[in-house]
Amino acid sequence: MKRYLLKKLLWLIPQMILVSFICFVIIKLMPTDPAEASLRVNNVPLITPELLAQRRMELGLDQPFFTQYINWLMGVFRLDFGRSYILNQSVIEMITPAILPTVALASVSLVIIVVLSLTLGVSTALYHGTYFDKIVRWVLFLLTSAPSFWIGLTLVWVFGVILKWLPTSSMTHPLAIVLPSLTLALTYLSTYIRLIRGKMIEQETENYVLYAKVRGLSSKTILRYVIKNSLQSSIASMSMSIPKLLAGTVVIENIFAWPGLGRIIIEAIFNKDYPVMQAYIFMMAILFILFGTVMDIVMYRMDPRLRTEVGA
Repeated sequence: MKRYLLKKLLWLIPQMILVSFICFVIIKLMPTDPAEASLRVNNVPLITPELLAQRRMELGLDQPFFTQYINWLMGVFRLDFGRSYILNQSVIEMITPAILPTVALASVSLVIIVVLSLTLGVSTALYHGTYFDKIVRWVLFLLTSAPSFWIGLTLVWVFGVILKWLPTSSMTHPLAIVLPSLTLALTYLSTYIRLIRGKMIEQETENYVLYAKVRGLSSKTILRYVIKNSLQSSIASMSMSIPKLLAGTVVIENIFAWPGLGRIIIEAIFNKDYPVMQAYIFMMAILFILFGTVMDIVMYRMDPRLRTEVGA
């Protein structure tokens, strides 16, 4: 176990460096000159070549490519992602206040996903082929086909405009998180319900289930083992939904005026604020890598078959 853990942790280093380089290159390949964009956003009336050259020097854009990358990477290690080209404010100071609202939104969505996925996934597997199963699958098909902004606007129209049960924007009301978190959850819900349903139906045909029936074990006992094994194989996919939820808040936060990372990155994209874009892309990529590594370690600990394969 210690050897496997050390191997996974050491492998994080080249992964993070590679991700940082890719993020930096992606931003550098953008067609817009950030120096010109920052001058235009600040309403400079006449942009001359001299003024443009001065601005590029102030932003460090006149340095060689690898010098810029190394300087940026060294700053990242200190949690210094540079300064906003537009607001001339530290990127980390801009991002930090928005982290908690985004994490809160993703956390509530995750709770909704787990509860509904377990409930509907298990129940549709137990009653697969019935009208209940068909109706749930039809609804899931509609949710899969619908874009997140359409789901969000529909919920706003029904619960905010017609019924007036829930607030539709900002964080001023305690229930303001309900509609955005429900919208985010419904966007990803169908994937995990189908996953749990499929795993349970698959487990019901395994040899150990047939053997348990022959031995006369009760249906309740057999069901407990089927659910346990189904969830064990589904837990990795469900856990990886956490970084997906955090990344998926971009559209939802802009629909509901939620003051999170999603709104900041959209503003950065429109204003060509490249340091903010770099920081966001890098943070999301690192989240995916970290959660993937953690889940590999957890599954290695939980599943004896993986330990046997790695040991072999």
